[in-house]
Amino acid sequence: AMVVFAIGMLALAAMFVTQARSNVAARGFTAAVNLGQEVHERLRSEPFASGQLTAGAHIPDGAFLPVNPVDEMGTAGGAFPTIYTRAWDVQDGVPAAGQRTITVTVVWTDEQGANHTVTLSGIRSN
Repeated sequence: AMVVFAIGMLALAAMFVTQARSNVAARGFTAAVNLGQEVHERLRSEPFASGQLTAGAHIPDGAFLPVNPVDEMGTAGGAFPTIYTRAWDVQDGVPAAGQRTITVTVVWTDEQGANHTVTLSGIRSN
């Protein structure tokens, strides 16, 4: 009976460790999606002729958005264990004339040292 109890307790302990790791990963992904969505929404609210929406790759300049890296709240100067880097790319005339495809990418390294990326895309019309 003690052996069965001990095996059950070991399985339960392993389950708690797995759950804790899953919670940390979920928090990182949630923060990345929120940061990416914030950038995407701000870009969609910019005038179509804005310099932030010119074709090509962009990074935060400090005036439009805080410079990279940021913490999970979007505050510049992110600190260990998790910092996020945001960037966006604009394609002019895609999928059609008078439209721009905006792709926002958020990259971070988690507490275990694994790299992650979240990408959000949308279309902005003139």
